[in-house]
Amino acid sequence: MKELLKLVRCELWKYKRNKVIPLLTMLAVLFPLALVIMTRSRIDGTQDCRALYNYYDYVFGSNIVYSFMLFLPCLIGSVGAVLFFAERDNDTFKNIRSIPITCGQLVLVKLAVLYLWAVFYAMLTTVSVTVFCAAVNYRAVYDFPFKLMVSILAGIMIVSFSLPAVVMVIYFNQNYVLSILLAFSYSILNWFFLILFAGHEMIVKFLPLITGLFWVSFILDYRKKALFGDYVSPVHMSDHLRVFVSLMIIFTLSVTLILRFYKKWSR
Repeated sequence: MKELLKLVRCELWKYKRNKVIPLLTMLAVLFPLALVIMTRSRIDGTQDCRALYNYYDYVFGSNIVYSFMLFLPCLIGSVGAVLFFAERDNDTFKNIRSIPITCGQLVLVKLAVLYLWAVFYAMLTTVSVTVFCAAVNYRAVYDFPFKLMVSILAGIMIVSFSLPAVVMVIYFNQNYVLSILLAFSYSILNWFFLILFAGHEMIVKFLPLITGLFWVSFILDYRKKALFGDYVSPVHMSDHLRVFVSLMIIFTLSVTLILRFYKKWSR
């Protein structure tokens, strides 16, 4: 276990030395800033608390849709390429073989770091949304701890649903630019099918990224209505179960394929 923790620290140190990842992480701040600048006119002169709360919810929800569901899968593919291509590009597979750790453990360490990065991204972008909204009108901010928790869960969920993009990146084993394009294509493909099958709820529900988006939307809507005493339509257990089963299937298949492809590299 100590060896694995040391490897996690080593992978995190790669992040610190890499120039691309900090720039990608900055999107967690820049995108909420752009959202607030473009939408601040919605509450100009507004003193009604409910209207201010609705504005905060609108910015937070828009950030979930675009920053998480559209951009985050692309960033995950990019960060995954940095993580999994490091040994290939630096020709350090021989050095790794001298460490008493299996290829499977190394893959799990890299995935753990990927999840940690996504959690950090989720926390940073949620704090950014809150700070910028508070700068416009501090009375708009409410229920921040719950929103932060939902953002962290959404970040973890999006990583899991975006692992097929990491699989494609590793399988094609190309440069970073192509890796970003592959991850972006995966994200766009989900949204394309959402538009194509918008009227077919049963199909849309099983699109990986859209499944995560719907689940987060249901949770946020349930919480808001419960806080303000509105009628609450409960989220059915079958919806929770469907999301969990979908997540576990995609995670298991993706990790299996990543491990298989990565073993071929390290031979």
